[in-house]
Parts: sequence; C-alpha cells; structure tokens
Amino acid sequence: MEMPPFFFGNTPMAKEKTLKEYLNALPKAVLTGLCGNGDKKIISVTALINDMIARYADTHYLTKLLTSLDEEARALLRFIYLEGRAGADASVLAHAFSTLKEEVLSAKLSELQNRFLIYGVKSTPFRYYIFQELKTHLLVYYIREGARMLKAGKDGPAKGCGDSLFRDLVLFMLSLSCQPLKRTKHGHFNKKQMDNMTAVFSNRFSFTGYAEHELPPLLLLMLHFMKLQEFVFTDEERMVLTSRGLKWLEQPLARQTKEWFDYLTCNGQEEKSRLTLGLLQSGPLAQTELVEYLFARSGEDQRPMPGIFERLYHGGFIDLIEAGSGAVPSFLISERGKGFLNDTPLLPESAVQATILPTFELLVPRELQSHLLKNLFWLTEIEKGDTLITFKLTRESLYAGLNRGLSAQDILPFFKTLCPRGLPQNILFSLEEWLSAHGVVSFETHFILRVKTREAYDKIKGILQGSKFVYDEMAPIGFSVRFSDYHDLFAILTRLGFAPSPFISPVLAGNGKKGETILDCYLKREAMDAEGSEEYLLPETQPVQGVSPARDNGKYGGQFKVLPYNELIHVLNYSILMEQRIEVELKKEKRALFYPTELLLHSSEPCIKGRDGVTGERNEIRIDDIERIRVEG
Repeated sequence: MEMPPFFFGNTPMAKEKTLKEYLNALPKAVLTGLCGNGDKKIISVTALINDMIARYADTHYLTKLLTSLDEEARALLRFIYLEGRAGADASVLAHAFSTLKEEVLSAKLSELQNRFLIYGVKSTPFRYYIFQELKTHLLVYYIREGARMLKAGKDGPAKGCGDSLFRDLVLFMLSLSCQPLKRTKHGHFNKKQMDNMTAVFSNRFSFTGYAEHELPPLLLLMLHFMKLQEFVFTDEERMVLTSRGLKWLEQPLARQTKEWFDYLTCNGQEEKSRLTLGLLQSGPLAQTELVEYLFARSGEDQRPMPGIFERLYHGGFIDLIEAGSGAVPSFLISERGKGFLNDTPLLPESAVQATILPTFELLVPRELQSHLLKNLFWLTEIEKGDTLITFKLTRESLYAGLNRGLSAQDILPFFKTLCPRGLPQNILFSLEEWLSAHGVVSFETHFILRVKTREAYDKIKGILQGSKFVYDEMAPIGFSVRFSDYHDLFAILTRLGFAPSPFISPVLAGNGKKGETILDCYLKREAMDAEGSEEYLLPETQPVQGVSPARDNGKYGGQFKVLPYNELIHVLNYSILMEQRIEVELKKEKRALFYPTELLLHSSEPCIKGRDGVTGERNEIRIDDIERIRVEG
C-alpha cells in the first residue's frame, strides 16, 4: 500500500496528538492549500488554526462531516478509532480491508486525512491515529449509530461476576509473598504448588498444562497484570513477588482497584470498553451483534466470550444474560459500568472482620482487605476455600510469621481487632504462651572481642564503660560486642595502640566447594534443598585465608536477582554475618554499593544500616526500596 499524501514522518507524532499540534506542524503552504484558501499573502496561520479547531469542536459540524463519508470510509474511521492509543497498523488495515483494492484504500485514508479526522505517522510500521479532541465526539456518534443499527438482545435474569477475579489476584499475590512459585527444569510451573495456590480461588481453573502459555486465560490475565505492574519477577527457576508487589498489598482498596480497573478497561482497550458500555446503556445486546459491530473487519475475538467482553465481565462492568443451550447470550451494563462511563466506578465490597473458633480455625470472608489477609497468610495456614476461607492457627505458623518480620507485640492487637467478638480463652492463653516463649532463646550476630592478658582486659573494659558501645562481659576471655560496632571499635583500639587482629570470614567445611561462603551455599540452596539433609549451615572450624568469595558466588555471582521479601531478609542477614559487600538496585534504577552492618525490621519502615561501599560514609537503605540485589565478596 502506497503512503498517502500529507504523511508527516519528520514531525514528532509518535503518540496521540491534538488537532492543534498537528496543524502547527504542517508547512504553511500545505495548510492553506488543505483549507481551500489560496491567498497565502493575507492569511493568518494562527487565525486559520483557531477557526479549524472551533469548527471541529462543533458536534453538529462533525456529525455532518461524518455523514458525508461513504460507508467504507466510515468503517475505516471506526476501525482506527477502536485501535486506540496504539494506533492502527497500516498492514493490519490492509488485511482487515482486503476487499478494497490498494489504491482505493489509500484514497480513503487520504480522504480522512484531508478532512482532518486522522493523521499518519511514519513509524515502523506506519500507523494512523485519531486526534485526541475528536474521540469524545466520535464516541457519542458511534453510540447513536450503534443504537440505530443493532438489534436489541433478549432480556432476562442477569448474572454478574462481581469481583471474584480481583479477589483471586490478591490471593495469588499473597501466596507468592509466602513462597516463590517454582518452575521445573523444562520451565513449567510446579504442578502441586500451582494446584494448591489456585485451590482456594473463587474461579475454578482447569489446567491442560503448566507451561506459561498453557495456563487458563483468566490466570494469564492476572499474570500479565502482575508483570505489567512489576509486582512479580520470573526467571527460568521461579516466580517471586517483588517489594513493589508486597507494597501494593498494603495499599488502600481504592488505589488497588483503580490500577486493576485501568488495566481491564484502558490497557489498549479504552475505546472498545467505552463504546461497548455506551452501546449497552440503551438495553441488552446479543453478543453476536456486538462482535459484528466492533470486530467485523478485524476478524478477531471470535472466541466463546471475546477478550474485551471477558475483561468487562470479570471486572464487574457488564452482566451476562444466558439464553439457554445453543442460544446466543446477551450482555447488560452493570451499575459499575454506568459509574465507569461517568468516571466513578463502584469499588468492590470490603470487610475488616473475621471469626475465630476454639478449634484455632479462622473463618475469613473473601472481601477481607488485603493488608489484613497478608498477616493471616503469614501467621496461619490455609485449610480450605469456600464461601469463606478457613485458616488454621498453630504454634509453628505463628513463629513462621514472626520470622518473616511481623512484630510479636502486634500479634494480639491484630487478632483482637480482626475478631471483635472476642478471642476464645484457650486461644488467648495459647497466644500469650507462644509469644512469651518466642525469642527467649535467640541467635544474634555478635563479635567476640577476645583478649589474652588480664591487663589488656581491664584496660579495654575501662574504655567500653565510658563509651557508646553496648557489650557483655565474658571474663576473663573478653567481651561480646554488637556486630554493627565492629568497624568503629576496631579503629579506636587501633588508634590506642592495641593492634587488634581483624575478623576473617570463614568458609564452609565439607558442605560446599572450595572458596564458597555460607551465603553462597544458601543462595545455591544446596544446604536447604538437598534431599534428606538437615536445614543447618555448619560453620568452619578453622578459617581459610587467601580465598576471595567474590570469585565464585554461585548462581548470583555477577548478576542481579529479584528475591521475595523473606529471602531478601535472609540474604541481608548473611551478608552482615559474612561481611560481604552487596550491590543493590533501588527504585528509579539507582544502584548502590553497600556494606550492611545492622538490620532493623521492627519499625514502620524496615531498613538496613551500614557504610557506603565507595565513600565509607554511614548510610541506611529502606528494604522496600530494594528492587534487586547482587552479593559480592
């Protein structure tokens, strides 16, 4: 297909533009010629542009202009309009209007351009767009046109989908917040894990396979949304929830649903969504009628429920009127759909309460807000999913939640607020007992400041007593000092002439390859994933010197990785323990080299403190800001 005249490739038209921007980009000679005024000496370009804009803002003028087009030109314009912000690909146009000869199609496109209804962009491939200010008028025109052309569908009881897909999306992300979804060596998702995760969904999925392209359409829709929003990261081994995804689960419902609704209706589908809902305002319409009007030329979306209708139905914007076996179903606009056309869509219902039974079971409504559900996912185990989701509280699940970063002092208030009818006495006593026992014995990262003479012991004790350093006496061998104080205390003792020996990071003895640190073994998951092995990391009895762990840092060596929150915390802890430098990629693609020394989780904004890897200055990084991490030696 030849490129029609007035196809401006030298103007910045890569995205949607206004009519004013387009007219200002035209050469004066072309502009005056197009507007039918040959007197180039006296014409005012500004006045001409203003006159053109005023004319196209007049609904009566625009309707008259559209009516003057022949049927093929109107169909071509509607096709470009429905392609939305992405524009209409010239090759797609040629395929959709294959009944027209190439020169006829080019002539129709030129006519639409000459009438200032579309403009072309010399991109790869060539694309055609509708001017922004014309879209509102065209929507009204097409709704009226459709009301004249389309036959009304059969009325009857309407079935709404509600917000089941949104609830399933939240449950899927919450499951990922507890553990990554693993892949097999062939790249398929782990069958058992996927089945367990989706077993509590409202939508019951039937799997033909577990490769990503074989997943059910609705599950793929959720997955595409999560990837688009950068809520998940996938590689050849697993899918993990990112810190951005975890933060989204803490957002208010209005913020969450706005992003979800925008995805369902505006992600390349805004014009189709608004026109579909606008057509349904006058009453129910049969699916075949809608498909013929929206997709007749493109030949797309001929599935049992076309993609755009599936999105609108599962987003709660339209309801389904079933017509019996073999008959064509109809659609009806819902209250949320009406609100969407007025930019005020109804929010999903939400709940903030649950019921806890003396059997340690919690009966939880699916509408429970996601930040409350997150705590339940971390503190309990899912037993089954029905109208209500049943969770089971155990000592082990409680401790697992505390180890994920939840604060022990917040647990009782959380359950009391979640269950306002009160906690059964046996559960209250159990919670108090379990919480009081947690942390009585704990592992902490400390340094042993060992001294070999009594004289040195007394001198260093005097120094510590008058300082900011927190310590415990271990007479007569030395002192236990905080890990984060190591660098400062080492520098002070050096300046005072004690000549302390520095700490040397140990390596694994027998459990890993030569040169691997405990962190390497953890990241490679050899110690934890080996069948039959105990989940302990054994320290080296004799330090091995002269080995740089940066030379072989397992699968994480030399590359950034996205880690789920709980695994990220483990990696940071081990980095502190082994004195390993980390390189983190923060939001807005900023990177930083960092020596972590202290991890603060029980605060409103968990962070890691340490020293800048370049300047050595003290610094801290918010955990939520870490997008990816790479561990160095």
